Amino acid sequence: MRHCLPWAQWLFDDLLQELVCEVTTAAFQRSKKNFVDAYLAEVAFRHCASDIISEVVQQLLPGLVEETQQEKIVDDVIEAELLPEVIAVEARAVALSELADRDNQLAIQQLTQVRRYASSRLMDVYLMDHLAQLVASQGRCFAENELSGRLLDSWMLDILFHRLFNVLRLRNITIENAPLRTYLRCIFTDIALDVILSELSESLDEDMEHRLEYERQMEEGPG
Repeated sequence: MRHCLPWAQWLFDDLLQELVCEVTTAAFQRSKKNFVDAYLAEVAFRHCASDIISEVVQQLLPGLVEETQQEKIVDDVIEAELLPEVIAVEARAVALSELADRDNQLAIQQLTQVRRYASSRLMDVYLMDHLAQLVASQGRCFAENELSGRLLDSWMLDILFHRLFNVLRLRNITIENAPLRTYLRCIFTDIALDVILSELSESLDEDMEHRLEYERQMEEGPG
């Protein structure tokens, strides 16, 4: 009985080793098969996805090319025909507005000069003329004098109304023109900034002069 135990142990070990080898081989084969199947599935998926993407691109590419060409044609038309016209119109509007502004300033200066001249010369001339007519006609030209005064007032009123309507028209043009409004706003801002900086510089200069004068008086001392 004791002689049979080693033999049985050896047989059991041999069977166990064969079983382990078979299980290991089967597990390895199964793992290898799973890896190969996964790799082949991934390759097939990538190939299928590539085919689908290529097909979609081939279907969309002509439309994209045509759309791009149409956009380029539209951009060329806008750049070649519409844009220069728009720029020319805006430039003309800006130029006319600038000229109108200068004309308005000149008209205001002229109107001021007319007012000054009328206040200092015209009334004297009409007064002397009416006095001469009054003396010549012995007082019978009072109605003519009154009519001349009304005529002069009417002329001056027409001039003032004309200037007022011109100013209102130019003001409306300036308000409706966005580029010109922005340009004038920038000009007014620059002018205001220059005035503020000038006043600040003058104030600083005065403060510096006062301080220097005070220091000089302190150095000289009393007496």
